[in-house]
Amino acid sequence: MKKFLLLALFATQIFAFSASKFVNDARSQIGVTLNYDPSYERLAYPMGDVDIKKGVCTDVVIRALRHQDMDLQRLVLKDLSRNFASYPKNGA
Repeated sequence: MKKFLLLALFATQIFAFSASKFVNDARSQIGVTLNYDPSYERLAYPMGDVDIKKGVCTDVVIRALRHQDMDLQRLVLKDLSRNFASYPKNGA
């Protein structure tokens, strides 16, 4: 029973995602993120970001997710460290 309760609590946190809030948070960057700039920048960790006035489409997605307390940078690095062998190699 305890395992079930822990699983239910964990699942609640995972699925506590609002698609409409995500879309609204992404749209809130219209007129703010003004310049498409794909140049490389070293980012802080965690919660690193380029200047909100510039970026690429993924920066808009990452910022919108952060409004829902999801740090994609941290989640990807965590997954990478746990499942490194599952990631493609260079040239694959």
